[in-house]
Amino acid sequence: FGIAQNQPMSFDIEVDDFDPSAVQALLGSKTKLGGSIAAHVGLSGTMHSPQIFGHAEISNGSYVSDLDTVPVTATVAAVTFNRRTATLQSFRGFFGSGTIGAAGDLSFAQGFGVGGDVSYAFHAVASGAQVNLPAYGSGAIDGTADLVRTPPGLAKLTGAATLNNGSIPFAAFLGDSSAAATTSSRPPVNVAWGMKVTAGKNV
Repeated sequence: FGIAQNQPMSFDIEVDDFDPSAVQALLGSKTKLGGSIAAHVGLSGTMHSPQIFGHAEISNGSYVSDLDTVPVTATVAAVTFNRRTATLQSFRGFFGSGTIGAAGDLSFAQGFGVGGDVSYAFHAVASGAQVNLPAYGSGAIDGTADLVRTPPGLAKLTGAATLNNGSIPFAAFLGDSSAAATTSSRPPVNVAWGMKVTAGKNV
């Protein structure tokens, strides 16, 4: 299934109080979603030159899966679309007893699919955010991070973070030959790593 790059598209979608648990089975990894989504989005143009207008918001969102077994709760987020850009105006969620806040922009001026590409820049701040990634480790994170991509290069993740009250399994250092790499708990990652991570208390 595919859409030709120059095939005209036009549709408008509006949802109110949509429960994301209706699509959680599509994500695998025993994902469970919750919350309420409201959105009004219109799409026109082509895959090569799309134009998207509208907005989307989520309230009281929640997430947990085999990728991260610490529940994310009380999430609120707002996204706006303006022709060839999308702006994450705000994101805030409780990761265990800590929080993560984020904002940023994405541009798809070059379209999607074959010959298309996207650029983006997002900034996030973590304060005691608890995670438990079976393939990578667990703990509480304090710090900041920036995820930036300028086509055609890889996205680059930079920033500084401190991990407290956590552990990192030895298998996480063994690469794809490790047993951890064969499990569904390892998400696909394809970014240039520039984060400075410091071991804090009880690590």
